[in-house]
Amino acid sequence: QMFHIVPHPKNDVGNANHRIHSTRALRTDQCLGPGFYNDIIIPISTKPQDCNYNFGKEKNISKNNLLYACGNEHKWSKLYKGLRSGIPAAFNLLNKTDIDMRADGRSPKEYDEGFWKSKFCFVIPGDTTSTSQSSRAMCAGCVPIFIVSDFRDLPFSNILDYSKFSIRYYSSEFATQNENRDLNRAIEVYGYLQEMVLNGTYLELMRNVEI
Repeated sequence: QMFHIVPHPKNDVGNANHRIHSTRALRTDQCLGPGFYNDIIIPISTKPQDCNYNFGKEKNISKNNLLYACGNEHKWSKLYKGLRSGIPAAFNLLNKTDIDMRADGRSPKEYDEGFWKSKFCFVIPGDTTSTSQSSRAMCAGCVPIFIVSDFRDLPFSNILDYSKFSIRYYSSEFATQNENRDLNRAIEVYGYLQEMVLNGTYLELMRNVEI
């Protein structure tokens, strides 16, 4: 059966068959979430110039930060509401100089360079798991830390072994609105990342990211 592509179908289910040619409509978009009816999810990426693999060397940027996070809170977010503000809030309580985590207030230059300066980068959803933070992190050789409600929501999760080049956490583990619990989680994750750097796991993940 023939098919045709319908980009950005919004939230309208519509008619699955083309009335004239009787072809199957395949709905494509970059979003997966409640209210989105799409057959094909194409992961969001970033501009080609943001993926200059020599940028760090050209600018003499060293990866002195252990952990980086960025991104504004999306006011219309439901499933991931509070993560982009809650996660930085908990980690900033640690008062570590190698953590660069701000929910907002960055210039475009600071936003981009943060990925290059860091060993691990949180990829925090806005309204959906589709965010350019993942491609920006990997282009910069920063090991992505994916925060998702379901690991199957990650692009090509049935093909890619994410454990080879990233770290994954469930979104329910962060920004719980319990300050002690969130602080303990931040302490645990920070210690885990430090250990990965010391035992060589970080270098292995970074090499796989750069592949």
